[in-house]
Amino acid sequence: MSSTIKVNNIQNLAGDDSGIDLSTNDQIILKTANTTAITVDSSQNVALAGNQTIAGTLGVTGNITGAGMDLLYTVTSSSSVSAHDISSTYINSTYDNYYLVGYFEGDADTRTLKSQVFVGGVLQTGSIYGNATTLLDGSSHVNNNSDTFLFHATGGLMGGEDGEGTTISVVFHNANNTQAPFSCNGSSTKHSITPTHDASSFSGSVIPANRANVVNGIRFVMNTGNINYANFKLYGLRD
Repeated sequence: MSSTIKVNNIQNLAGDDSGIDLSTNDQIILKTANTTAITVDSSQNVALAGNQTIAGTLGVTGNITGAGMDLLYTVTSSSSVSAHDISSTYINSTYDNYYLVGYFEGDADTRTLKSQVFVGGVLQTGSIYGNATTLLDGSSHVNNNSDTFLFHATGGLMGGEDGEGTTISVVFHNANNTQAPFSCNGSSTKHSITPTHDASSFSGSVIPANRANVVNGIRFVMNTGNINYANFKLYGLRD
């Protein structure tokens, strides 16, 4: 035989206004001095009123809402491939802006990292891009208004030995904005065949005539040959 005890409130033994309120729309409300601290509703949603300090490990299986960024895709590959593609599984309507940080090596000397986009699952190889790349030492600047690549990551060519690849940090904008063209802004660092170091600033955009294109993929390639090593992470930027 079982019994049920129903109460509306469990009050602190000290007799103050702290305790547990069970009376509001199937909610459990933990109070401190008559101020709501934690609420658990009938759908098991938990609301915390104050600041939280976590001493141990926090595991999150769902998405965290609010401003910030979510890790979407990670690649570490030492296989020689013609390209690395980020598909619509990761570039889609969930996020309009993305951040990517990574490192790429070519299969020989005199390689440079470039990028193109997919629209409707189709790689865009036509002259629909504008881009610019500047070596930060001022020795080179290139500007294109009708190009077949979204960006050229470096103002010079990198070496083909281990460690002579290109590290990039780049933000992609307007993947789903049909008023503003898809674009990117980034910076890079690399070593040449000497090997000497240089750094570049780069940007790129789909031209205004193609601004309505909804981008659902990104490709990374070398100017010629293969990518021998890649290690990069893609994050979605929450609004």
